[in-house]
Amino acid sequence: MNTEASDAMNLEKTQILVVDDEEDMCWALKMIIELEGYGCTAVRSATEALQTISRLPFHVAFIDIKLSDMEGLDLVDRIHQLIPTLPCVLVSGFYYVDDSPIQERITNGAVVRFISKPFRIEEVQEAIRSIAINDVNRVVGHDTESSLPVPQVVLQPPEFNPPV
Repeated sequence: MNTEASDAMNLEKTQILVVDDEEDMCWALKMIIELEGYGCTAVRSATEALQTISRLPFHVAFIDIKLSDMEGLDLVDRIHQLIPTLPCVLVSGFYYVDDSPIQERITNGAVVRFISKPFRIEEVQEAIRSIAINDVNRVVGHDTESSLPVPQVVLQPPEFNPPV
């Protein structure tokens, strides 16, 4: 299947981006997310993440703090500058929710949730559900309308101009 056809099919459901440089962690998060009925794109670097969000809309991004090509915190900051309405969930085995870099990003709205590794499946499921309930029917990043599998409110997505 070509990339455009694959991208078009994936836009029919809620899309979640996973960014983690560990293949096993990408796989685990992708399986949890897809078993919940959501679409998932997993990438293994910050560079791939930035390229991906420039061409596809997402409802949520799960981002590991320790990435091979950029700190996850810096990636969150870049995403927040590009698409301030994209909810980001930080995932880390190195930080805690009350560490100041995490709290700063929660306070400024760049991060909506923090999950410590190792995590329980229920933590990921709850994060997705709470964001879906708070952001009913909103795709951010592109001028596209999409429906989440939750009640009947339709919000218009913000206009997005991908970086050149």
